[in-house]
Amino acid sequence: MALARGPVRRGSGTRRTALFLIFTLGCIVLVSLVNRGTPLHAGSGRLLIEDKSMSDTLYQLAKASSDAASFAARLQQAGLMLDSSSSSGSSKEGKADGGAGAVQPSKGAGGGQAVVPLLSRDLARKHQRDGIIIVTWANFHFFDFVLNWVHHMEQHGISNYLVGAMDAETGQALAAKGLNVFAMYDEGAGQADTGLGTADFGWGSPTFHKMGRQKVDLARTFTGYGLDLCLCDVDTVWINDPTEYFERWPAADILASSDALTPTNPEGDEGLEQLEAIHSAMNIGLLFFRHGPNTTSFIDAWQRTLDADSKAWDQNVFNHVAHEGMVPFQPVETEPRLTWGANHSLVFGVLPVAQFASGHTFFVQRLFELQKVKPYVVHTTFQYGGSKGKRHRLREAMLWVDPPEYYSEGLFLSIDMEYPSTPKGFQLQDQVMMEGIRFKTEWETNDMVDVHLAAMERQLHQLRTAFQLAVALNRTIIMPKLLSWCDRYWGPVEFCQVPGAFKSRLPFVAPMDHVLEPFHFDDTPDGVCPPISYREYSFLANERTPKSLEKGKVVVTPDAGVTKVQEKKEDGHKVVRIPTNPSDAQLRELLAPYKDVQLLHFSSLDKAFGKWESEADGDKFQNRLSRMAGFFCCKQVKAGEDGGVGYGQYLADPSKPS
Repeated sequence: MALARGPVRRGSGTRRTALFLIFTLGCIVLVSLVNRGTPLHAGSGRLLIEDKSMSDTLYQLAKASSDAASFAARLQQAGLMLDSSSSSGSSKEGKADGGAGAVQPSKGAGGGQAVVPLLSRDLARKHQRDGIIIVTWANFHFFDFVLNWVHHMEQHGISNYLVGAMDAETGQALAAKGLNVFAMYDEGAGQADTGLGTADFGWGSPTFHKMGRQKVDLARTFTGYGLDLCLCDVDTVWINDPTEYFERWPAADILASSDALTPTNPEGDEGLEQLEAIHSAMNIGLLFFRHGPNTTSFIDAWQRTLDADSKAWDQNVFNHVAHEGMVPFQPVETEPRLTWGANHSLVFGVLPVAQFASGHTFFVQRLFELQKVKPYVVHTTFQYGGSKGKRHRLREAMLWVDPPEYYSEGLFLSIDMEYPSTPKGFQLQDQVMMEGIRFKTEWETNDMVDVHLAAMERQLHQLRTAFQLAVALNRTIIMPKLLSWCDRYWGPVEFCQVPGAFKSRLPFVAPMDHVLEPFHFDDTPDGVCPPISYREYSFLANERTPKSLEKGKVVVTPDAGVTKVQEKKEDGHKVVRIPTNPSDAQLRELLAPYKDVQLLHFSSLDKAFGKWESEADGDKFQNRLSRMAGFFCCKQVKAGEDGGVGYGQYLADPSKPS
């Protein structure tokens, strides 16, 4: 990876240390020659050196190289040395308009592929705005996240971004789209990725921990370029331009997002969180670094502590280093919401959790609405469905951009749901309890959980019927909203709220991964489960979905009073009444005249489906549902007892014993 680093890590070997010293000496010689205006040659290639800023780039390339061949390949990839097939024209030949270190588009070894630029000071400065650069990075598994990230950047006029490509496939694909990209891999030396692979990292895995080290490298490199850096994970979405917010706090060396679930600010307050918020874990999925010696020292301490333990989580280490010597608080005199940290070596601030939101404060609590503040970003944390769950949450919020055919092509099925009512005194959102924050309730926790489970049972019974209709008719189901009277957590809830999430309003529209497992809708572990194609509940409200889909729908209503299909026009739509309890084959026959209608909408699910004519088909369908079911966690129980409840029981076939 061509990023500037601190001292060589312990245990890297004397050979590598010696090579590095040789390369460093070479860089010094190169710079001295530059100062005399001497053109340089390397074999049959030619180094293009024009100003003193190149010393930094050469230093990085040398340090990232394992041998002479690797160093030469990196020089060629960075546009600093022409290969043997290049002509020997003027000193500017082969150099892109972006300045020293930029790459002229050229063909790679595979032919026709653009070479992706390595990171350099000039490349970073080319894309900065007002001294600020926003950076993310990803491998090919998260390629669609990159595209979504960039889309929202550009939608809000944010052009000062760069994406680090962790493998050649990602780099070339992004470069082909003309996006601001740099290579974090050494393709020229035969290594086509960073050594982290192109798959999902998996939280807590060795690859996950390696990936965390990349974040430290990026922080050091960009701040070393004299730029202020917003470093964010690729599973974030920018809703507004954050630059103006960062600039409000010039005294802060580092601003960090937080995993806290309750704001310390009153309604309408758009300032940083109050000083006590620093006690909560800062989330390094979104960090703002102001360049300078204080920040550099912190990054070095972060790096040293990580190097001491290969299994250490970079976020835990960040918080550990930051909190050293922080208590008692030593606030900045002119900015009471900023505090000295890291043994009084630099100034921290915590970004407001309603505006720089986690997956919980945005999707579940919707704190920006409750606090009446402007949201800037959402980070898809606090969710249960892996990368598919992240995508679906963003789709539900209409913050994910799919190809046009996702919205316009296919046959769809939608339904009307009947929802339970909320019992009296369940939660009084205009009153608070003794903490002064938590909404008041007249109920005990486990009694509230029982209400939630009964409500979820009623909804999932209806959803089971909807899935039967979708599979029998081979249609994509537009998921209904699922209301949740309790939050989901990894442990016992308190008054149906996640501990610390005191402003959660009950009930709320549940993200689908609270109830169902999105990665099990279409997997095929045994090759016999019918896949269930689905869309998010907000699909028809999305401006990308053609209005003709909703306008052209046919409404289907099961009616015990009819023995054959009856059709009439109501409110501009065809309304079709069909006999109740049809089998899958009968359903297809009844609705055959409407098989090409893009959207069939069932206004009632009562007796909308009878049975599967093939018992084998019924078993396959049930196998699929059993895989899709999530679970609720957790009731408050005695030590050693399990307070979790599986939702699979509510999706089970009622005609068969469990």
